[in-house]
Amino acid sequence: MNRLVVASALAVLPFAAQAADLSTDYSFIQDNAPVQPAIVGHIDLGLGFVSTGLEFGGTEEFWLFEGFGRANVDFNGMNLELETGGGVDLKDNETSIGVAAHLWSAMNNVAVGIFGSTTFPIDRTSYKLGAEAETYLGPVTLGGSFDWNWLVDGSSTDEFWIARGWADVYPTENLRLGGDVMYLLEPATNFDVYGANLDGEFRFPGTWVSGWVEGRYRRIEHLDANIWTAMIGFRIFMDAPGTTLHEHDMLVPWDNGTFDPFTFN
Repeated sequence: MNRLVVASALAVLPFAAQAADLSTDYSFIQDNAPVQPAIVGHIDLGLGFVSTGLEFGGTEEFWLFEGFGRANVDFNGMNLELETGGGVDLKDNETSIGVAAHLWSAMNNVAVGIFGSTTFPIDRTSYKLGAEAETYLGPVTLGGSFDWNWLVDGSSTDEFWIARGWADVYPTENLRLGGDVMYLLEPATNFDVYGANLDGEFRFPGTWVSGWVEGRYRRIEHLDANIWTAMIGFRIFMDAPGTTLHEHDMLVPWDNGTFDPFTFN
């Protein structure tokens, strides 16, 4: 487990959009949306409890603190989203930090992009290159990503790929219920990890603050290991007054998901 950093799974590019009516007019969202500043973003802070069961190592439990910052700049239709963040194991004070960049564009109800990142988890460095996409079907968002990874640990290098798919539902414009699945495979050794997240977030109407909860599960087959994580946190938004959670999530859509090696986020 000390040789691995994970992020994501089961890519779902928005082919489902072809089965839906792509001619549906979502222009009312843009027509009534607040005029946004040049840079839109947010800061996430969260605290969680991690329980790890290993075949040969018993059970390990610790508290985890996470912090993330994301900002998006719109260059007349071409967007650049930047991320930074990481986690701290509050038991051993081990840390992981990373940075990521997404170059993307949206047309009608589909957003597509490419991304890259580097992460410094404890005593290793990882690099990632990938592609991502989302489709917006009214109150439902479907998305997926696929990326290739290099993990450098001293003089050795591991290569693996990660696929991830997600779905979000907005019962109201300020309430999101979501989930995602991920799968990692190291082709050289058939080392694989899979898992899922469930989350919910509520933005307090008329404010720049939301609260969120998240549950994570990861399974590491070759170690016969199960990792469970429960997180709670809040988000501070940087966007125009009156912006809803749904609108903000389309303005800053990407979550790299690689900055937390402790739970294979």
